[in-house]
Amino acid sequence: MELNLITAVSENGIIGSDGDLPWNLKDEWKFYKTTTMGSLLIMGRKTYDSVGHPLPGRESWVMTRSENLDLPEEVRVFHSKEDVLQACKEVDKPIFINGGAQIYKMFLPEVTKLYYTTVHAQIEGDTKFPEVNWDEWKLISEYHHPQDERNTHSWTQKTYERIK
Repeated sequence: MELNLITAVSENGIIGSDGDLPWNLKDEWKFYKTTTMGSLLIMGRKTYDSVGHPLPGRESWVMTRSENLDLPEEVRVFHSKEDVLQACKEVDKPIFINGGAQIYKMFLPEVTKLYYTTVHAQIEGDTKFPEVNWDEWKLISEYHHPQDERNTHSWTQKTYERIK
């Protein structure tokens, strides 16, 4: 089973502020959409709430401690990492860990491919991406995008594979 993680992180490690993304990167969002289309997204309840609905063309699984959630019927709810990993064995499509910070930290040891966008700015926020041991990863692609009218900051998207 290949387990992907996709994220955007500021230079100082921020991934969120007040339950939202603290930047507007339309072209990075386009990369995210293209990369995850047709896949399964695994996310925490707060991340799901920030989006507000299942993303079109993708399946959504939500991890939560809450027992009583009012989510659309097509959204699967899980209460443990073990249950998610077991259910993933039956999935025949790309699987992406989609945030937030607690979910990233929980699944990072199992991730085999990392789609990591660095937002070139020092951002104020309240949610940080967990520490990554970069010695465990090999860079397989890199793309730099300048700041422009569609993107509030320049950014670099790097894709890594875990070193076996």
